[in-house]
Amino acid sequence: MNRGRAPTVSDRLASLKNAKAKTRRAYRALASLGLFVVFVAAWELTVRLLKIPDLLVPAPSSVAQALWAGLAVSPSSPLALYWPMLQTLTEALGGLAIGAVIGLVLAMLMVQIRLIERYTMPYVMAFQSLPKIALAPLLIVWFGFGATSTVVLVATSCFFPVLVNAVEGFKSTDPERLDLLRAMGASPSQIFAMVVLPSALPFIVSGLQIGLVISILSAIVGEFVNGRDGLGARILMANNVLDIATVFAVLIVLGAMGAMLDLSVRLLRRRILFWSPSERRVTI
Repeated sequence: MNRGRAPTVSDRLASLKNAKAKTRRAYRALASLGLFVVFVAAWELTVRLLKIPDLLVPAPSSVAQALWAGLAVSPSSPLALYWPMLQTLTEALGGLAIGAVIGLVLAMLMVQIRLIERYTMPYVMAFQSLPKIALAPLLIVWFGFGATSTVVLVATSCFFPVLVNAVEGFKSTDPERLDLLRAMGASPSQIFAMVVLPSALPFIVSGLQIGLVISILSAIVGEFVNGRDGLGARILMANNVLDIATVFAVLIVLGAMGAMLDLSVRLLRRRILFWSPSERRVTI
């Protein structure tokens, strides 16, 4: 009859450490939830007691009603928030994808051909210093009203963080590892796939995380200028009729959408960068 191995002292210490870590995470979650409840309650009481009109600051109950009115209806309803959410998300992710591809390609060219970096980077920096909202009217003239001009605006805003992080990542490759692979007769494509790209991945993912935030902001700016579709247009429509509760509700939707996208990128980062020291969590 086989008996299980008796737990050692190290096993018990590891189990105790895991239990303490879970308890701390539970306390942090409860504290965060409690802080949110206190904030909402204080907001509601302040608005009610001071009789602040909804045109200035709506009560959380009014915001919740506006949010429910946009989510508890058919997606085909003109009051629904589902289509504007999909529109804004499509523009943000589409522009981010285009900007990321342009940034990665340009970064690889800059690293491989130093003259390109030397003569191109000053113009890239000058273009990045331009406020992107100033480009929106020009993009509307060139691409017309609608999603196309918004996607181009998002792409022009997102490619720079991806470019800069990718260049730094490609340059961070250990020269000794490159020399070793060359001595072993590895081809340039093998060197790139085995050493250069893995070394640059943490930087590239960080650039994508920054670009993700910028993409949502740029999409909203583009929709403000276009004023036709998306959550940005919905904010303008609600603001024009002084429906401030709906404005707050759309802002909550934007915050939730951004948080979910950031969480998705973090989970993806842990999946593909499990080997990176930056992803190792040390619990004290």
